Amino acid sequence: KYYCGKFDLHQRAYALSDFREVGKFIYYQLGALKGVLASKAVMSTVLSLRMPILETFKLVIPSSGEQQKIAHCLSSLDEVIGLESHKLDALKNLKKGLMQQLFPQDVP
Repeated sequence: KYYCGKFDLHQRAYALSDFREVGKFIYYQLGALKGVLASKAVMSTVLSLRMPILETFKLVIPSSGEQQKIAHCLSSLDEVIGLESHKLDALKNLKKGLMQQLFPQDVP
């Protein structure tokens, strides 16, 4: 997850912070590599990534300006997707209400 601000970290969780790169860019790049990271995960009680695995994982890092542009573009798309999801939910609720009015459930 990407988060700015204070938070409590649960056991077996790592916070990536205080690095030179654009945090949001790293967030999106790790998200794109989710399958690769999952294949390197260790299975115990819970599937997890250990620090030695994360420390040796290689990322492609463009210039900070390019990172910023990529992160901004992907964040903008996330916002549009979120707004469209809200619209879709509203339409689904409208349809549900209309269906209830058109086909009442009060059958004796």
